Amino acid sequence: MDHPTPPRMLQHIAYQWLLLTVIAVGMAVSWLWADRQDTLRQAAVQQTNVARLLEIHTTHVIGNANTVLDRVIDEVRDHDIMATGADKRWPVLARMAERLPSSGRLWLYRADGTAVMASHLRRSNNNATDREYFTAQRERDAGLFIGETVVGKTTHKKVFNLSRRLETPDGTFAGVAMAAIDIDVFVQAVSELKLGNSAAYTLARLDGAVIMRHPDEEAAGKRFGLRVLNEITKAPYGVYSAVSLLDGVDRQLAYRKHPTLPVVIVVSLAREEILASWVQRAWVTAVALCCLLGLGSWLTLKSHVAARREARVVAHMQTVLDTVAEGICGIDAHGNVAFINPAGAALLGCDPDELVGHPLRSVAGWSDENKPAPEFASCQASGTTTVQALGGLRFTAEYSATQVSDLGGRPGLVVAFRDVSPLIASRNALQEQKEFVTRILDSLAEQVAVVDGKGVITQVNEAWRLFAHVNGAGGAPAVSVGSNYLHVCSQAATGGVHADQAGAAFNGIQAVLDGTKDHFTLEYPCDAPDEKRWFAMTVLPLKGAQGGAVIIHQNLTERHVAEEKLRTGEEHFRMLAENMADMVWKADQDLRFTYINDADRRVRGFERGEVIGHTIMDTLTPEGTHVLASLKRQRQALESSGRKGVPLRVEFPQRCKDGGEVWTEVTTMPIYDLNGHINGYQGIGRDVTARKQQERTQQDERQELESQLAQAETEKAELHAKANRDPLTGLNNRRYLNDALPHELTRAQRKDYPVAVIMVDLDHFKVVNDTHGHAAGDEVLRTLAALLKRCARESDLICRYGGEEFVIVMPGMSTQGAWERVDTLRKILADTSVQHGDATIRVTMSAGIAAFPEHSTHEATLLTQADHALYQAKRRGRNQVAVYNAADTADNRSDSGR
Repeated sequence: MDHPTPPRMLQHIAYQWLLLTVIAVGMAVSWLWADRQDTLRQAAVQQTNVARLLEIHTTHVIGNANTVLDRVIDEVRDHDIMATGADKRWPVLARMAERLPSSGRLWLYRADGTAVMASHLRRSNNNATDREYFTAQRERDAGLFIGETVVGKTTHKKVFNLSRRLETPDGTFAGVAMAAIDIDVFVQAVSELKLGNSAAYTLARLDGAVIMRHPDEEAAGKRFGLRVLNEITKAPYGVYSAVSLLDGVDRQLAYRKHPTLPVVIVVSLAREEILASWVQRAWVTAVALCCLLGLGSWLTLKSHVAARREARVVAHMQTVLDTVAEGICGIDAHGNVAFINPAGAALLGCDPDELVGHPLRSVAGWSDENKPAPEFASCQASGTTTVQALGGLRFTAEYSATQVSDLGGRPGLVVAFRDVSPLIASRNALQEQKEFVTRILDSLAEQVAVVDGKGVITQVNEAWRLFAHVNGAGGAPAVSVGSNYLHVCSQAATGGVHADQAGAAFNGIQAVLDGTKDHFTLEYPCDAPDEKRWFAMTVLPLKGAQGGAVIIHQNLTERHVAEEKLRTGEEHFRMLAENMADMVWKADQDLRFTYINDADRRVRGFERGEVIGHTIMDTLTPEGTHVLASLKRQRQALESSGRKGVPLRVEFPQRCKDGGEVWTEVTTMPIYDLNGHINGYQGIGRDVTARKQQERTQQDERQELESQLAQAETEKAELHAKANRDPLTGLNNRRYLNDALPHELTRAQRKDYPVAVIMVDLDHFKVVNDTHGHAAGDEVLRTLAALLKRCARESDLICRYGGEEFVIVMPGMSTQGAWERVDTLRKILADTSVQHGDATIRVTMSAGIAAFPEHSTHEATLLTQADHALYQAKRRGRNQVAVYNAADTADNRSDSGR
């Protein structure tokens, strides 16, 4: 009888077959990968060659078209076609267009975009201002510009255009020469290529605009994706793989950027077609590998069935060891670590392999001097100890050791341990938190108790305990920890002075515990033997799974006492206010009356109900409204500057119920809330109507008196002007001169400057009166007066001294300066004619000059000296200016008219 092959031997054979299979699979995969890459490289070489052929074809087509455009530009320049028109040269240009590939056509456009001619039309109405190529050439010399693919208007075929810039001799933009090329010239070139069923041939601009794509002609005018543009910018040619945005096919693309033209040629093949032959070879290889794997799998399966039972037990044990959170360690008979699970190794700060074969004491600081590590014993051992891991971290370990034996009967230990440091820390933190909460509760002045969901007190603060003791030692246990507060309230509700409040408290606490109320508040009296007291009980729900509530008792005695004092004060205030003669009022922040005393009724006649609730503006006249607006601005300025609470006083005109008007003097102050914001106003008003009427009467009398005084001053000024002004000439008269000249000389002496005094007289003025009449003489005098005023300075003083004599006073003028100015006046008068009726009158003047302080410092003497100098001018023949000379003072005047 044959013995069955041991499971471990079958497993050994299976492992050998598995190793051979893995080697074979690896070699096959490596060969298939190299074959796949070679297949892709061969396809890339073919695509690159085809792209090169298309590049040559593109050079021929576009280069030929560019040559035609060169000749067109020469023709335009030589025959000035843009200015003279293309009628005569149209046949030549039409023949040039025949040299373009396929059905190419030529256009000429002026600088304004209008067409000069088309090769197939002698005249064209096309306008190219909105075309891409026209804009590009107009903005700069774009060289040979290749436009996007469009559908021709006459041929209805897809074409793309080539354009060149036309310039005037001075280099400015003159227009555009454009050639349209049918994309069929490229389609025909690539349609005969047999690169593959999925091959696609694309001609595009460098900005990604597709000019032609075969066989998908609808792609013309579309644009490449960013991936294609990024690849093209990397190198002048290359190969890459991507999913085409034009047809959604995973393709291998070979591209070439034209070296001289702004185009790129792309030849692409579907990767599926490229790898079709390789896929067939891969399938054949895969079938062969499957047969080899099948044989190896049969041997492996047979060995695994035999070893599964043994491995299942080991795997289950290992799973348990790897998944438990506690550390589990096995110690052999020699005290060395036989195994340790990952959780235990992690607690000790090392890998399991570092511990196996070493004593636990030597690897980690398992114990200190007083707590030895677990040793072999005949019974189980457990406890806690401090462990220092390899990383230096110390923790408290809780362990239990169990004695076991291996299959050979050798003794050993299995030690289970865990880190209880977090648990100990949590317990300490929880205890500290409880103590912290207790300290917070004990620091509150309010009485606080916590009850569970049934109303049993679980915690109270120190204020609660003290209050229970002060209010009766016998009742303190009834409201201490462990007692039911609901029972206390229920018993108090059965009778006594405060039975109603106790019943309400019972119902409120029960409602919060049941969740029917989110809170409960009750104010109640609780009198002490020596004082009245008030308290407020607040019940809030306690969040958490166990439920419960927090009960807070707050002493409100001080607030009640303050409110009582406030009510007493308000009653006293109202009593005083109602009996005051002045108006007392309060208003909210919108200036709406909230209180006003009876004095307002006595003054204005309105009942209190007609005023309360209405604004202050309703009580004012239009004039009072303006006063209120000014008062608001003053208050706002004070508040902005930080000057709060400043009283303001103002006088208002207010309406009376009988239609009359009353003036009140109001003192007002703002009322602030707790945040310092104005929430109302208060004030006192006093009737000042009688005073205002008296002030108005006094003001009217004062205005009347001021008007009379102004009238008197006007009349006085008019009389003064009449007394000091010559009515004929409008100049100052001799009286004014007698008053003004002494003051001028005094000022000149104080400030030390000279003054010239000039006496002017008309020559033979009596002859003028005798010959032409006194009216003509008056006209001559007015002419001389006007001349003197026109030539005088602002500081000069001009007066009519009497008859035909005038006096000029020139402050700050020297004798020589005065002579020059007066001599100029003399010459002007001599050249001036006076027209009177039909008569033309000419007169001359003579003048004498005396100077202060040169000749005298006294006004009368200066006038006399000036008159003597005037007489000397008369003696010398008249029409002259003379300066006073003491040697010529002999009085030899004649009476023959001055």
